[in-house]
Amino acid sequence: AIQFHSTHAKDMLIAFVDVPNTGADYLFESDLFNPDPSGTGSALSPVYAQELLDVINNFGLNQPGVTLVGGHGSYAPLTQLEAYLNP
Repeated sequence: AIQFHSTHAKDMLIAFVDVPNTGADYLFESDLFNPDPSGTGSALSPVYAQELLDVINNFGLNQPGVTLVGGHGSYAPLTQLEAYLNP
């Protein structure tokens, strides 16, 4: 787990789960980006989404095949966050 400060809250937390020998990796976050398996995802603020992506990149978690799991029950490939910020 990685704790970091964002403009949304001083005590944000993400968790990265690597499932060995499967190619399945999961990154859990809440409130900074809302992934949507059938759409483009959304954020309350693009600033929150960019802060999340910055942390992901700074810790080297931007690996192929990562699934972003949102705290409100949805999921999507990490590439959805990148596409949201770079339409």
